[in-house]
This record gives sequence, structure tokens and C-alpha cells, in this order.
Amino acid sequence: MVCLKISTDGATPIWSIIEMQGDIVLPEDWQDQDFIELGTLSLSPEDVNVVRLTFGQHQLEGKLVTLKSPLAILDAPIGSKSGADPLHTVVSERKIIGLVQQKYVFKTRPKPLITKPEL
Repeated sequence: MVCLKISTDGATPIWSIIEMQGDIVLPEDWQDQDFIELGTLSLSPEDVNVVRLTFGQHQLEGKLVTLKSPLAILDAPIGSKSGADPLHTVVSERKIIGLVQQKYVFKTRPKPLITKPEL
């Protein structure tokens, strides 16, 4: 799954999730980058619930789905407090940095984009 930041109009940013089958192979130096561009996500002009994800010479077609219950995006732990008894679990404080209310679902295999060679 991939998370996308959609807007920051309110106090808590709204995010979306991309759900697809298969693996995403990242470059070896991906940890050195601030972000990784997977491709272009576009909405269909005929139907706003149909989306297309184009990456390289492949295109996926999917749909926009609203989640039944929103998901929270949490940041790293701020601090932890532990009780005197070591059997108690550690309690961490977390800050909500975003909400996920919708996801883009891609269930089909990618279609190859084939262009005619120029003569």
C-alpha cells in the first residue's frame, strides 16, 4: 500500500491509499530520497470514480473507494512511560498527522502501453 497526501485545508491533512497487487521494486538508494515518484495518477473525465495509474510503459485502471471507517496516520513515538512492573507494556504518545478517508483500488494487471514507432 502507498499513502498519498491529498490536502491540508483543515487542521488534520487528508490522505489517500493506493492499493494494488504485486510488488513495487524500489531503487537501491531510495532511503536517501525525500520521496519516490511511482507514476502519474489521473482521474477519468467520464467517471470521477475511475482512476488510471501510469508508470513507465504500463497503465493500471482502478476505482476510488470511500472507506467505511477512516484510518489515522500516526507519527513516531513522542515519548514513553513505563510502569514499575516490567510486565506492563510501554505506553507511547502519538500524534495524528493525517486521516485516510478513501483509497484507490487497482485489481487488474497492468496494460502495456504500446506506441507506433516514428518513420
